[in-house]
Amino acid sequence: MIDIFGKILSNVPLSHYIPSLTFVVLSVYVFEPILPSYVKERIGTTSNLFGQSGLIIILVTLLVAFILYKLKTSVFRLFEGSTLPTFLKNLGKNHEKNIAIKNLIRIKILSRKERRIETHLYNDRHLPNHDKSSFKKDAKNHRRFLQIKDSKYYYSSTNELYFPPIKDIQPTRFGNIRRATELYPALRYGIDTITVWPHLLEAMPDDYKKKIDQSNDQLSLMLNYSLLAIIFSIFCVIAIIYVILDTQISTSIYYYIVGGIISLLISKFFYQNSLGLAIENARTIRVAFDFYRFEILDRLELERPTDLRDEIKIWNIVSEFFSIGETMSAMNFNYSHHHKRNIEHMASDIVDDDIA
Repeated sequence: MIDIFGKILSNVPLSHYIPSLTFVVLSVYVFEPILPSYVKERIGTTSNLFGQSGLIIILVTLLVAFILYKLKTSVFRLFEGSTLPTFLKNLGKNHEKNIAIKNLIRIKILSRKERRIETHLYNDRHLPNHDKSSFKKDAKNHRRFLQIKDSKYYYSSTNELYFPPIKDIQPTRFGNIRRATELYPALRYGIDTITVWPHLLEAMPDDYKKKIDQSNDQLSLMLNYSLLAIIFSIFCVIAIIYVILDTQISTSIYYYIVGGIISLLISKFFYQNSLGLAIENARTIRVAFDFYRFEILDRLELERPTDLRDEIKIWNIVSEFFSIGETMSAMNFNYSHHHKRNIEHMASDIVDDDIA
């Protein structure tokens, strides 16, 4: 038993323990008044955290943290909206799609204004008799042009971070951020993100892998708090029903109504915070592909591409090779270079042995 708990303690990150401890302690204190008397006698008073009740709190905390750790992928999928009921999926997708379309329309309008002012500035500069008043007008238009350009850049970059292409829209904002991140390497370089990601992890430096792990842990912390707050509100609903049915309980029903509302607000708070962390996580992953993707080609002894079109072609072939082991084109591995390097290494070892 001690070995089991030791493994749990060593493998599960703090991002799962802290929310679990908060959830268990609050649940024990909030729902203690409606517990049956025989249950209270078995676990003891909750005011004595160094007694039997304290041990139970610790054990339940470990169990909840371990469950959250094992269901980490499922928790992410839940907040991405992939496990929601169909009607909620459709509702969420329509809402997110409308926001994304409005952003694209805004970007298109700004692009038209930018082109119109740019054309106007170009034509004015080539007109004869360019007097002082026209110069002032040009300066005003130029400032307006820069403002529109900055606005277009802001909305374009923000929309790219928060939303994938319209056909790939997800039911939640969190899901759209994750989906946009997943599609980024494919849209930029032709890389199949899911297939190539494990290879990229091995190719990138340890410091950067640690940075990604820290980003994932921070994101898990927010999502775990949000999820457990939702579960706590469900417990409050069950407690309300229990208080209504059992007239002998003296605890007011409003106690759990307020608790349920507060827990839902807390859940929303942590979810909103998770969106900011999801954006930082997305930037971290995008930078990993931007900076370290060629390390995979180097380790495979493949030639680097000469331009973007060549790179997209190469990554399509490599992604297919990683995924199913078959490609439309041959993989040009440079075995001779690897063999030559091994021979040179062996020769160097022999020379070192002779000198020794």
